[in-house]
Parts: sequence; structure tokens; C-alpha cells
Amino acid sequence: MADNSDELKKHLQTISKLKERIEYLESQLELPLLQGKDEILEYCKMSEYIAKKWIKNGLPVLIVDGTWYAHRDNIKEYFKARTRVDSSKNPEISG
Repeated sequence: MADNSDELKKHLQTISKLKERIEYLESQLELPLLQGKDEILEYCKMSEYIAKKWIKNGLPVLIVDGTWYAHRDNIKEYFKARTRVDSSKNPEISG
């Protein structure tokens, strides 16, 4: 019979997974327009430095009077297309 600490760990893992799932589902219900640099950076899970590099390479972000705007679907489609590559010969991959 498993001791209480093992059962507690399993319950906590289940709760953690459920919280992650809820956060994911909530994110799917959000408005399609992202407004502001912070919201876009959070959505993309990247730093401003990296985001600016992506924007220079075509990431669909509109900047008007210093405010960043982007549509979630455009960002998804951009990364879907840009990451459809073969990186097997990339020197940064060790193997």
C-alpha cells in the first residue's frame, strides 16, 4: 500500500496538470488581437530582444506610435511556416 506522501504527490501532480490545461483553454478563449508589447511578448514567450529580431525577419507585428499590435492567428501562421524546416544539418545541433 502506498504511503500518504506518494498519494499526495500524485494528487499534486494531477492538480498541476489540470491547472496547466485550464490555463491553455483560457488562452484559447482570449481575443484574437494582442495589444501592447508586453502582451505580445507574453504570448510568444520571448524577450523583447528576441522579438525584435523576429520582427526584423517578418514577424507580423504592427507598431503604431510605439504601441505593438498583432493577431494571434497571424503569429501562429508565421511560426508554423517559418519553423517548417530541416535543421538536421544546422551546426548548432550537436550529435
